[in-house]
Amino acid sequence: MKKLLLMSLITLASFALFAQKREGVSYGVKAGIAFPHIPSSIGSHDAITSFYVGGTVSVPVRSYKSSFLSVQPGLTLINKGVLEKNPNREFSTSYLEIPVNLMAHFDGGGGSKFFVGAGPYVAIALASKEPKDAPIKSYIKPLDFGFNFLLGYQIKNGFSINGSYGFGLTPMGYYNVPDKNSVLSVGLGYSF
Repeated sequence: MKKLLLMSLITLASFALFAQKREGVSYGVKAGIAFPHIPSSIGSHDAITSFYVGGTVSVPVRSYKSSFLSVQPGLTLINKGVLEKNPNREFSTSYLEIPVNLMAHFDGGGGSKFFVGAGPYVAIALASKEPKDAPIKSYIKPLDFGFNFLLGYQIKNGFSINGSYGFGLTPMGYYNVPDKNSVLSVGLGYSF
């Protein structure tokens, strides 16, 4: 687990160092509210309200006709989970998520732009919370793989508003059922 975390941080740092030599590279920070939900095969569940905070590096793709594209790796701290009904009990896990998105930017006029993107992510479980009265202790898998989609609007000074949806492809591990993470989020960002 520690080796995987170290390799992930080295990979992200490599992107950042490589990006410094390229024209048009930008860095960003982001934060917002997340609404994780687990479409469950058992019981009745509600989404919980959570948060996320992170950073990105946007590296433009320069080719014959695709200068509006960029590759955007990132690092995000996010909490995912579910609120179980009857009784109300929260199960949640904090993850360090590493997405790599392909982004498309479109002119919005006056220096602003619209952006859309998609790509895979890997998330490393950092800590898990479950109620003391849980009938059985669950085993949370250390890794979550999935895809995410995002869209947003950035104004000329670098501030942006964005929304995203991520869905896991691997079962989480709660009670050994095939439930997977699903997260809808909205937030603000700043690129410099």
